[in-house]
Amino acid sequence: MTEEKFSKLPELVKTSRYEIQLAPCLRSSTFKGSEKIYLDILKPTNYFKLRSKEIEIEKTSLKLAEGTVIKELKIELDRRWELLTVHFPNELSPQAVELDLEFIGGISNELKGFYRSPYKDQAGNKKMLASTQFESVYARRAFPCFDEPTYKAHFDIQLEVDEQLTALSNMNVTEEKIIGNGKKLVTFARTPLMSTYLVAFAVGEFEYIESKTNDGCIVRVYTVPGKKDKGHYSLSVAVKAIEWFSEWYGIKMPLPKCDLIAIPEFSMGAMENWGLITFREVCILCDPVLTSSTLKERITHVVSHEVGHFWFGNLTTMKWWCDLWLKEGFASFMEYVLMGHNFPEFKVWMNFISSRIMTAMERDSLRNSHPIEVPINNPNELEEIYDAITYAKSCSVIRMLFNYLGEPTFQKGAQIYLDRFKYSNAITSDLWKCLNEASGIDVGALMSSWTQQVGFPLVTVQEKILDGDKRELILKQRRFLIDGSIDENKPVWQIPVSVTIRSDPSKPATKFLLTKEEDKFVIEGVKSSEWIKVNSNFSSFFRVFYPDEMLKKLLQGIQDKELDVIDRFQIADDLFAVISAGHLPISQFLDFFSVCDKEDDLIVWQSIATGLAKIRQLVANLNDVELKDKFNRFVCKVIEPVAKRFGWEPKKGEDMQTSQLRPLLIGMLSRSQHSPTIEIALNKFNEHVEKGTELVPELRTTIMQTAGRSNDEKIILALQKILTTCNFSEVEIGCIVALGQCTDLKLLEKVFEHGILERNIRSQDVFYLFCSVNSSANSAAQRFLWNFFKDNLKLLMLYWEPSSALFQKCLLWSADNFCTSSDADDLQKFCKENFTERVLGTLDSTISRVLEQIKLNGEFMKNNSKCLKEYLQAAGF
Repeated sequence: MTEEKFSKLPELVKTSRYEIQLAPCLRSSTFKGSEKIYLDILKPTNYFKLRSKEIEIEKTSLKLAEGTVIKELKIELDRRWELLTVHFPNELSPQAVELDLEFIGGISNELKGFYRSPYKDQAGNKKMLASTQFESVYARRAFPCFDEPTYKAHFDIQLEVDEQLTALSNMNVTEEKIIGNGKKLVTFARTPLMSTYLVAFAVGEFEYIESKTNDGCIVRVYTVPGKKDKGHYSLSVAVKAIEWFSEWYGIKMPLPKCDLIAIPEFSMGAMENWGLITFREVCILCDPVLTSSTLKERITHVVSHEVGHFWFGNLTTMKWWCDLWLKEGFASFMEYVLMGHNFPEFKVWMNFISSRIMTAMERDSLRNSHPIEVPINNPNELEEIYDAITYAKSCSVIRMLFNYLGEPTFQKGAQIYLDRFKYSNAITSDLWKCLNEASGIDVGALMSSWTQQVGFPLVTVQEKILDGDKRELILKQRRFLIDGSIDENKPVWQIPVSVTIRSDPSKPATKFLLTKEEDKFVIEGVKSSEWIKVNSNFSSFFRVFYPDEMLKKLLQGIQDKELDVIDRFQIADDLFAVISAGHLPISQFLDFFSVCDKEDDLIVWQSIATGLAKIRQLVANLNDVELKDKFNRFVCKVIEPVAKRFGWEPKKGEDMQTSQLRPLLIGMLSRSQHSPTIEIALNKFNEHVEKGTELVPELRTTIMQTAGRSNDEKIILALQKILTTCNFSEVEIGCIVALGQCTDLKLLEKVFEHGILERNIRSQDVFYLFCSVNSSANSAAQRFLWNFFKDNLKLLMLYWEPSSALFQKCLLWSADNFCTSSDADDLQKFCKENFTERVLGTLDSTISRVLEQIKLNGEFMKNNSKCLKEYLQAAGF
């Protein structure tokens, strides 16, 4: 029987322990399993329900408290909702029972549940390992279970595997026993109380390196043979993270060991399984010669993030997925706190502004956004909320609260929360109460407007110069929407506001809380000639719209480098945002850009690059060759002197931001058809191919992308050869991105045939190719991408389920650069004709987002095309 709609498991039982034994066979991609689930029946019932998918139940029995065993229970499977109902012949009273199940299942080709991960060994032979990905609802694919976060239990796990293989799970091995027929039975220690989505195991040929924390926790990095030496950096980060989090939270690492394992095929960046963290290889393996500083920084982030989950997420878990942000937002934020204290070379708070806040605001400025606390009424909705709102916006508003309370108070509140709800579950209001307790402030009242409302505010500033070096600021807030419209609901946020003035730009001159739609505040000690910057250090999550005179002073302050780098970034980013929303002409951004030749900070240039990319896409949509040439020459004129200052070769002792700015500048020149830059890049690529000359790691992908844009078949073949023979993920991804920059449609067709149809690109990495074509600013290549998606939909749905984040990214990037109503109609028609009603429900948010973006692109082109042409004409191009 199929239920009409999804519902959570009825609260009839409480789980206490699972005893699970699995016998996987990698050759046949199958497994046999048995389990005993220890349950407490909470109320009289003649059934209970648990979750199961693609598992064939062979035997069932139930042992009652007084010893009676009921065999061959009636079971019923609702495939739609993955619901297994176990019926009893008579009603059972509240008591402790034991449910025994024997079952068989398949090791999946998808990247979820218990799945196969193919790879090539050092000799180029095809090999196979098996691993798991159970978050959010995939543990039920490996063993029937109460697969919801509140059903915490202890897990006793045994794996029967081939003698020569290594078996890993959440806990340490307590026994390995040879049982005959070339098999061994590996027994693991009992886990702490934890949710089913955190269970994990891996079986394959692995090697490892090892270290210990100062408390004796054993930390290992596992890889396939030949790669363990690339794990030393991640190992050191993991040890540091465990030690630091244990001290900061005041709770020791809850497990005796922590394994980190590199999985060749993995859908996410990493997964925080308690005691056995799984990673994409590119997110954990660090080569001392080949790894760029950008990737090294990312590895530090990912390892810190996943280890941080051992406290926020694993020890204390959300009650239901609507509070997913409780673990993801905090882990995302705390990785920065840890790195700020322990890895100062990365200057992570500047990275936070340019990556987390910018990403969150871009997503949250759409009408098709959602609150941080989002209702989840169906498991199919879950993949959609693993997005920029849950990760980037959540950690951005946590940073705002952190700044408002101060680190010591925030830390005390986090410690109260984790101690009070350890080995248990919590909701958002529980966290606010603990922070209230630590601070004496009504944190719930402050933060509910940020977590329960969709969107974020635009604060419009007006000023009045008063006598006695005083300035009155009139602040008005409304929701910022990138389409320039007004939200008819008129939401209001409680906004912590800080203000910086020219005479002392290093710290805020004043702070206050804006709680109404409009309010006035007086700033003292500010001369009439001074600029005023609202939202110092981008400390709160809102954009600012200045009147012309205030903006003019601030832009002069940027040119004179009077403002701190984060403030310079925010002014640039806010400026382009309000232009995109139609509140200012595009000429304002072009004026700002034209005087940036003295700017030398990475994050400011990242903001500029984002704006230029959007304008470049506008030009591509216009199909105006003359305009494209003028725009390219304009960009080159500004950037060329900046790029010359940094050159092509790294300088001894330069910081990581400089080493990452260099490829950004060179890449913008290359995209702008700057002939000297292209010539140097192609020479370096050809030397690499013909003579084996190593490319500077930070420049490697930029040089490869320039090569891909050459549309030279010989170069395309060389990139494909590197892709298929290289055994280092960062280089492989660089090749994929470079191939996606090809704009010759015949060559691009061969790229997709070689990469996707012939499966030379791993399924986990296909989205890099889609993303690259999407960013190419070539309308013909982008049209090819959409047609490829349509023509090969069935194949892509074999790679991933439509509910998966990877599939939805590819759908998004296939069509979100279009700008006409006919393109929107084509998208809607295709989806309606090719997806079932259930799949359409899963894809509804993604489709709506693409349709909104198409409309926005059309409006941006209509509002700015004429101004862009006139500006470049007047500038002499």
